[in-house]
Amino acid sequence: MIAEAVPRVPPEVLPSDRPARIAVLRALALGDMLCAIPAFRALRRALPDARVSLIGLPWAAELVDRYPAYLDEFIEFPGYPGVPEVQPVDATRVTAFMEQMQARRFDLAIQLQGDGTSTNTFTCLLGARWALGATLPERPMPCAGTWVPYSPHAHEIDRQLVVISAMGSPGDDGRLEFSVRDRDRDDLTNALDGARLEPETYVCIHPGAAAERRQWAPERFAAVADALGERGFRIVLTGVESERLILDEVSKLMKMPAIDLAGRTTIGALGALVADARLVVSNDTGIAHLAAALATPTVTVAVATDPARWAPIGPANHVVVGGVREANGCKHPAGDPHRCFGDGCTYETRRTGTQPTAEVLAGDVIAAASELLDAGHLGA
Repeated sequence: MIAEAVPRVPPEVLPSDRPARIAVLRALALGDMLCAIPAFRALRRALPDARVSLIGLPWAAELVDRYPAYLDEFIEFPGYPGVPEVQPVDATRVTAFMEQMQARRFDLAIQLQGDGTSTNTFTCLLGARWALGATLPERPMPCAGTWVPYSPHAHEIDRQLVVISAMGSPGDDGRLEFSVRDRDRDDLTNALDGARLEPETYVCIHPGAAAERRQWAPERFAAVADALGERGFRIVLTGVESERLILDEVSKLMKMPAIDLAGRTTIGALGALVADARLVVSNDTGIAHLAAALATPTVTVAVATDPARWAPIGPANHVVVGGVREANGCKHPAGDPHRCFGDGCTYETRRTGTQPTAEVLAGDVIAAASELLDAGHLGA
């Protein structure tokens, strides 16, 4: 947890005669959402009777269903100017959405998405009695609320927990969690379409990532997959359908056979697959955090991200190769509260498009994977 003085939400802004109505904004992808689970858990501990509504991307409706102890309702994010991860903004839809939210009279609106440059305005427009979120210290308060200093180089899990600590909640250990259900294993069986995988006998290779700049070279993923296949492990290629091109490229470059599950797994089926894998090798993307939640060892290739912010954290062994802050174009000291776009690059770097990436060789990742496998005294 970040050691800073955190302002507190005044207790009088929450009702004493009924459960509080709370809206939480976090309209992001799988890995980002898994990193917020400790914050959702801490919020529930602080306000056990509150009704918590998650404003998220369409896929996150499943997240609400999977974490009923922490989240009560899903509300689809309509898009908003300056907020990434979504389709082009429809002003009519956004206006109608805000009118609906304001009519609901939330007691508290919580922003758990970035430094608040655009998301704090969105959060204020929800019309809640009080707002809570992170902000850069030089920015004025956008509405009545509690605004926590944004820490650009803290780990994502800690950053969300610091915001929720303003509720006066007890500390949280930052543990990720993901429960694999029977139906998830059934979905995995259907995705495998007759193929059989025994636990601990296979390695998941995930060469895709939402942002192209975070994708390691396909030929290097292929080399890693072949090296692990030569150790006797079955290789399973994972990814969403939009990553089909890079998965096809990796598959064509491989000499060893692989099971290709790209675009064939639900989130639950992917969880079931990862839970029984011996190892996950991926870019810095959602599957690494899913593996951390399931205590599966990982090797994460960070070619354009800051591991201090995004490294998977969990009870298993997790190794990050590459990704030093200097390689991401961020020259500011770690304590400097400037705004970092994306994963550590400064405004000037982002604007000019000159952000460099870390050079990670296949041998580096093979060595890291071998060390993890040897530590477990396991081969297939």
